[in-house]
Amino acid sequence: MALPPISADALLRAQITYCEGVRSMPYADTRGNVTIGIGWNLTANGLPDWAISALYDQAIADADAALDHVCPWWRSLDAVRGRVMQNLMFNMGPATLAKFPLFLAAMQAGRWGEASDQLGNSAWYGEVGRRGPLLTKMITSGLDPALPEAS
Repeated sequence: MALPPISADALLRAQITYCEGVRSMPYADTRGNVTIGIGWNLTANGLPDWAISALYDQAIADADAALDHVCPWWRSLDAVRGRVMQNLMFNMGPATLAKFPLFLAAMQAGRWGEASDQLGNSAWYGEVGRRGPLLTKMITSGLDPALPEAS
C-alpha cells in the first residue's frame, strides 16, 4: 500500500525546520539578530499581535492551572478577588506566591484588610509599580477599579 504524497507545504516546512532548527530560547543568529522558534527574527520583526495574544492566553491558562494545584480554594473567592489571585500567579509564579503564606491564609479566610496589608507591606509591593496598588485596592474593596489605558 502506497503512502499518500507529502504536500508541498509539508515539504517546505520540513526543509525550513531542518535548515533553521527549533529553538525555544532566544539566540543570536549568524548576523547577530535575536531569533527564536524556527527562524523568527525578533530584532527585525518583534512579536506580531497574534503571537503576543497566543502567549498571553497560554500564560493565563498556566497561571490558572498553577493556582488550581497550589491554592485550589481560589475558585471559591468572588470574581474580583479571584482575579487578584490570577494576576498574582501570572506575575509571581507558584514558587514566589508560596512565600506569602500569611497573605494566602488571609485570602482563604476572607480577611481582606489583612490580606491587603500583607501584600502592601511586602518588598514585592515596591517592585511591581501600578500592580501593587491596583491589587490591594481590589482585595479591600471587592470591586474592579476603572483602568486608564495600558502603556
